[in-house]
Amino acid sequence: MKLLLKVLKIGILTTWCWVLFDAVLAKMPEVPTLHEVIANKQVNYKAVSKGGFYGEVLKVDFQNLTQNSLEFKIEAGTQFDSDNEWQQNLVVVREVIVKMIKKERKTVELYVACTQIHFASPIAGATFTLFPKDKNHLWALLQMASESGYYTSTALQSAVWSITDDSSIENIYDVDSFACKRMREFVCTVKGIAPCDLHVLPRPHRIFSVQTSLECLLPDYVKQAALRAYNRRGQCVRTYWKEQTLQPGFYQFKVGIYHYESDTSTFVLRLETPEKVLFEKIASPSDIIIPVRRVEQETILTYEVPEEITARVAIYDSAENLYALLADNYKLIKGFHQSILSKTRELPVGISYFLKVINQSNGKVVVSKKIRIDKEEQQKHPLITRRGTLQIELKHAINNAKLAIYDAENQIVWVVFENSYLTHGFKSYPYVFQHDAGENAYFVARITDEEGKIIAEKCVQGCTK
Repeated sequence: MKLLLKVLKIGILTTWCWVLFDAVLAKMPEVPTLHEVIANKQVNYKAVSKGGFYGEVLKVDFQNLTQNSLEFKIEAGTQFDSDNEWQQNLVVVREVIVKMIKKERKTVELYVACTQIHFASPIAGATFTLFPKDKNHLWALLQMASESGYYTSTALQSAVWSITDDSSIENIYDVDSFACKRMREFVCTVKGIAPCDLHVLPRPHRIFSVQTSLECLLPDYVKQAALRAYNRRGQCVRTYWKEQTLQPGFYQFKVGIYHYESDTSTFVLRLETPEKVLFEKIASPSDIIIPVRRVEQETILTYEVPEEITARVAIYDSAENLYALLADNYKLIKGFHQSILSKTRELPVGISYFLKVINQSNGKVVVSKKIRIDKEEQQKHPLITRRGTLQIELKHAINNAKLAIYDAENQIVWVVFENSYLTHGFKSYPYVFQHDAGENAYFVARITDEEGKIIAEKCVQGCTK
C-alpha cells in the first residue's frame, strides 16, 4: 500500500510538472518573423545575389537598429523580388533563426530557389527587395521541405517551378526516392491532380541553365509575335510569350533557358509570327548578354515644324535604323513641339542617336538633330541653364508674336511664348533655357511677328560671334 501511494504521489507530481511546463511555454513569446521586425523598424537589410539560381546564393546584410538584443526568423517561403526585371525572383527554402546583439551588423547566407523559370539566373551583385508575406501553395511546399530537410536537393527547385511556372512534374526526381515521392505527391495535391507515379529511376537531379538574349531592330509593327526556344531537334522547349503586338524599335529580350539535357546543349531562340521567323540566334552556355544602357533620366526633346503635318517622331542612328518610336501618325501644327524619351527605355551603348520628325504623307525628314542620351556623352556635354531678360520698346501692338531661343544654325532651341498679343510700350520678357552645346556656343533670343519678321533680338551666349 505504501508503495502504491508513493507511485501515485510521483505520478501527480509529474503531471503537475508537465502542466507547469506547458503554462510556461504558452507564455513564451513567439519568435517574430523578418517581415515583423522590418515593419517595426527594428532592422535594416540589404539582399544581394552571390550568383546562381539554387543553394546558398543570397547574402543578406542586417543591421539591428535597436538598443536591445534581437531574435527573428526568416521563414521558408519568404520571397525576395529581383530589382532586375529580367532576372528571377528568389524564395527561401530553409528556415533560419537570426540572433543579434544591440546595434550589431550581421551577414546571413540564405538557402534559396528561383520562382520564374522563363527569366535569367540572378547574376552576382544583383539586389533584391523583400516581398509581402503570402501563405500560398508555394509557402506550404517550402515549409514542408524545410522541416523535412529536402532543401539540399535541386529536385526541390523543380518542385517550386512546377507550382510557380507549371513546369512538368516529371522533372521532380532524385536519388532519394522517398523525398522525391513526398515532393511529387505534395505538388500533385496542391495542383488538384492525381498523384503521379512515373516510375523514374533514382538518379542525381541536375539542372542546366543558359543565360542569353536576343537583340532585334523592328522597322515596322509586328502582330501576333512570339518568343520561343527550340532544342536542336526542332522541338519547342519554352514559350516565353505569344500573341503580342510590337511597335517599331530596338528590343533586347533577356531570358533563361533551364533544362535537364547536358551542360553543352545549345538551343535556338526565335522571335516569330505564325507566318515567319523574324529573328533567331543559337543560344549556348557560353553566351554573353550584350550590354545596353537604360536612359537614366526623362529627356525632353524639342523641335519646330514649318507647317501642319502628320508625323512619325522617333530616335534613329546614323544609318537610319529606328531605335525608339516616340509618336506615330501624330498631328503636329506649325510651330514648336516637345516629345519625351522615357527613362525606362533601354538602348545600346556607343551609338550616335538622332531625333527625327518625318512627314508621313511624303516621307520627308522635317527635323533631324543629334541628341545625347549616353551617360558618358552627357558628362562630357553637361546641361547648361541660361536665364535672362529681353527688354524692348514696342512702337505698336503685335499679333501672334513669338519669343524663342535660336542656335547658330538658326534652329529653335526653346520657345518662351508664341501666338501671343503684345501691346505697345516698354516690355521686359524673362526667359530660361537649357542646352548641352558648351559655354562658347552661340544663342540668341528673338521676338518675331506672325509673318516671321524679327521685331527684336538679343545675343544670350557666345556673343563674340
